[in-house]
Amino acid sequence: MLTLFGGTQAPKVLCYENIAGSVRLVRSWLEGSTLDQVPRCERAQIIARLRDMLRKIHEAGWIHGDLKPENIISASTGPVLIDWEHAAPIGAEVRRLSARAVTVGMTHPDLIWGRGSVRRRFDFYALDQIAAVSIDCSC
Repeated sequence: MLTLFGGTQAPKVLCYENIAGSVRLVRSWLEGSTLDQVPRCERAQIIARLRDMLRKIHEAGWIHGDLKPENIISASTGPVLIDWEHAAPIGAEVRRLSARAVTVGMTHPDLIWGRGSVRRRFDFYALDQIAAVSIDCSC
């Protein structure tokens, strides 16, 4: 594992290849399940821990930029965010980012349309969307 912004853990990149414009990243193995594979009754606790993680990442001056259930791994040590390729510094002009991830129903509209500056709200918007469809309150 690799320690990133605000002490957040992420799988370490082992190999990077760029062959004729096709990029391949090989990362260390991470044992766990994506959020959508976790029983619905357990998701609220994971999402609460993610909110705390995001605050630390944001205090370090960055956003993840591509939050979605497939990029959240529930590991034995707690939640781990993967796919940091779209991380961006808070305050940067959105339209000047080299790439922006767009996931229908998860991505903040300003990030989709390239408006304004990078804000913490982008990650929290996505996390709120994830919570709205992931949490089963009857548990």
